[in-house]
Amino acid sequence: MFERRSPRSRLLVAFAAGACLAALLAPGTAVAGRMNGAHAADTTRRPVGTPIEVDAGWRDTFRSPPAFFWDGPGPVFNADGPFTYTSDVPTILKVTDSFCPGDRFRVFDNGAPIGDTTDSARGRCRHVGPHEAFRSSRYSHGAFELAPGEHVIAIQLIRNPFSGGRGFLRVDSVPVRKIGIDVKPGSGAATINVRSHGRLPVAILSEKGFFPQNVDASTICFGSARDPFARNCHALDYGVPKDVNGDGVDDLLLRFKTRRTGIRVGDTRACLTGRTLRGGYIAGCDRIRAI
Repeated sequence: MFERRSPRSRLLVAFAAGACLAALLAPGTAVAGRMNGAHAADTTRRPVGTPIEVDAGWRDTFRSPPAFFWDGPGPVFNADGPFTYTSDVPTILKVTDSFCPGDRFRVFDNGAPIGDTTDSARGRCRHVGPHEAFRSSRYSHGAFELAPGEHVIAIQLIRNPFSGGRGFLRVDSVPVRKIGIDVKPGSGAATINVRSHGRLPVAILSEKGFFPQNVDASTICFGSARDPFARNCHALDYGVPKDVNGDGVDDLLLRFKTRRTGIRVGDTRACLTGRTLRGGYIAGCDRIRAI
């Protein structure tokens, strides 16, 4: 919640909120397709909305984003429309109320609810920045881990005692451990025939403090460095321990169907991402020659 606006400003924001909600619910728009979990007819379109800067941190501002606003009673959506961003690494979305405690939010990504912020009681209004509000139990807040990809974020009020207000959101990249990989081990810069129907071996290399056997093979994606969303996320097995570089420590050898990696003629790098059994994120790339 934030300080009460003039009737004129409340009217303007209410009009914006109605326009935003109409855009979200209109069945013929690209935004509606995203918000309803459907694909728009033109699959080459990028998400429609206001871009969020990833890793920008908290900022105490009236600029949207990172601020967002709502106006009117009931379970309204934020009046600023959806917020969009794309990331090839996992991210954490953080949302918080501010000024007057008592509001509560439901957060949507690509049309699907991903969770609610914490419960909070209605209390005395005072100016606090988003950093302090997010850390305080007085204000409703939440953090949501999101996978790599395109994201369209909308925020709905599920408790709205003041019929208007201001909150904040931010997006942070999840720390990723850089690892070594070897495509077609022992071949130097591996030559890959992108039309091949064969299987492509890829080794995750061991190193000091990192043992590939602790990788959750079901989370591994491998393929194009240029297009992370075209990678093959279905290894043909859970990996075979094998020392591929002769350092006396087992690496982890996996296999992927070449034609499903998204690698194209002319590509010079291929990359792998995944998670460890403890939940940490890993990523590594290797030189290739795609023909």
